[in-house]
Amino acid sequence: MKNSIILISLVFFSLFSCSKDDMGKETQVKTIVINGDASLSSTPKQLTAVVLPSDANKKEVTWSVSDSEIAVITETGLLTGIKNGTEKVTATATDGSGVKADKTYTVSGITAPTVFVENVTIAEATITNGQPLQLTTQIAPANATNKTINWTASSQAI
Repeated sequence: MKNSIILISLVFFSLFSCSKDDMGKETQVKTIVINGDASLSSTPKQLTAVVLPSDANKKEVTWSVSDSEIAVITETGLLTGIKNGTEKVTATATDGSGVKADKTYTVSGITAPTVFVENVTIAEATITNGQPLQLTTQIAPANATNKTINWTASSQAI
């Protein structure tokens, strides 16, 4: 009987000993590290970041650059050099912790200014009886530096 009372007391104590402040508390980001070397050539570079601690509730970061005349970065971290120089890239935690990481990149090997695609037009087409169809596009401006297109379909049934 004495052991039962001690056991019940321990269970009761452990259930109610947690403070309200600890319950439901989110683990915030403490550190961000931008991976890879600090060089950028004329080929775009996909950046990644390690977010610590590993049990942080929100591990997403937003990317930004200090000088968009030297390089630009997408929301997914694809860094593209525009002209030679140095560029500071910042990864910022989206959890409200205010944690940031900076890395300075040396952009080199850019021999001509980058011309970005402004518009892609897909010629109208109709698929008939499940027959293959070659789609055609028009890219503007015509002197865009990279005219590579990645195709996706909104439905795999097509």
